[in-house]
This record gives sequence, C-alpha cells and structure tokens, in this order.
Amino acid sequence: GEIRDSMLTKCYNKGEIQYNSKAHSVGGIVGVSYYNSYVNNCYNTGEVNGINNVAGIIGYSQATNIRYCYNNGVVKGNDRIGGIAGQILPHKDKTYTNNYLYYCYNIGNVTGNVATTGNINGYIDYCDVEYVYSIGTTIDDQWGKVGTYKNATYQDIYSNKTAIINAM
Repeated sequence: GEIRDSMLTKCYNKGEIQYNSKAHSVGGIVGVSYYNSYVNNCYNTGEVNGINNVAGIIGYSQATNIRYCYNNGVVKGNDRIGGIAGQILPHKDKTYTNNYLYYCYNIGNVTGNVATTGNINGYIDYCDVEYVYSIGTTIDDQWGKVGTYKNATYQDIYSNKTAIINAM
C-alpha cells in the first residue's frame, strides 16, 4: 500500500505480488512511500509484477530513507522497474533532505521494456546513495535513468555501470 511520514523496520515479503494498473505503484514491501518515511532492514524474496513503478522493495519513493534492504525476488514490469526501487524522487522542493538509498543490494532478476529499467532502480533523481550493490541481471544496467546529483562524481560513477556503488 502507501506510507506517509512512517517507519517500516524488519519487514519482509516472500509471496508473489501482481498488480496490473498503470495508475498505481507496486513493491515487495511498499507500493508508495512519501515524505519523511523510513524503510529499514526489509527484504523481498517474492516475485513482483506490475506495469509502472515496480520494484522489490518500493515501487515509488519520494523523500524516503531506504537503508539495509535487499531484494532476491524476480521483478517484472514495463516502465520505471528496479530491484530496490522503481522510481526515487525528492521532496517537491528538490532537496536531498531524507532522500537516501544506503547499504542496499539486489540479487533478483529485473525485466522491463524501456530504458527506465535497472538492477537497482528504474529512475532516480536528487538522492544520496552509498554502498549499493547488485548482481541481478537485466538489460546490462545498474541504474535505469539517472537525474541530478549533488556533484559530477555521482554521475561519473553511475555512467560507468559499476557493480558496487560507493558514492560518498
């Protein structure tokens, strides 16, 4: 479902999730996460299927702190598909406040039909990233589409498609 200004800790999913609506996001743990939410120490091993904003942990994330999470489930969709998050966006004022992706990994296979499909996430913008890892298989890309970061170092790291991202 959806969380706002909430904290999820030590949650997991092992079941299959399928939702065929273009209007809604699908995640193994959370479909949509908004404003000052925390998703920590969670994992998914179930298959997650959807259309847009589909991921092993969070389908659509805005101003959320994602830490110590992993996905080992298969993730399938069309647009903005990722092992950890389908889409990560900042708060509406485009600050980095509480928009983190730290110490997460994906080992599940990810498939999508467009350029916004990646082993880690489908689309990411204005997010702090540290120690994120993937050995899942998809269209030979860790990050589907990368937006703006604090400095050029982030963009350089992502454009090289390295398996281990150490952006801090």
